[in-house]
Amino acid sequence: MRLPEAEATACALHFVGAQFDRVPVDLTVKMTRTLERIFDCLDEQAGRTLPRWDQPAARFVTHLRFLFVRLASGEDVVSVPSALTRALSEVDASVRDSTTAIARVIEEEWGRPIGEDEWAYVALHVYRLLDHVAASSRPTS
Repeated sequence: MRLPEAEATACALHFVGAQFDRVPVDLTVKMTRTLERIFDCLDEQAGRTLPRWDQPAARFVTHLRFLFVRLASGEDVVSVPSALTRALSEVDASVRDSTTAIARVIEEEWGRPIGEDEWAYVALHVYRLLDHVAASSRPTS
């Protein structure tokens, strides 16, 4: 059975709220709205609707939820090893473009830009998500 689209936001709010039981409802709504916009960006970049409920998407959403909590509390991310940052700066254009679009959405929604280290973490998750989608759409031999 497929969940009606109208119920998706309510379910998303419930799941976000359950994981962050001390997060106020208005922050949960803001998180959900930001996640929707981020997935819209990814869908546009990919030219198709990406899966929301598989493991790579869940990892990506979990990382973003913790990012949102850090943004709300004013915390910064722990720095990323420079080798990882360099490697991620060399990923293909679709990952860079998607991550840059996501960073713009986050800044618009949260009023704070994400730093280079956080950008690298987001890029890593975008790469994993897009790579998983590409691998699952390849024909099996």
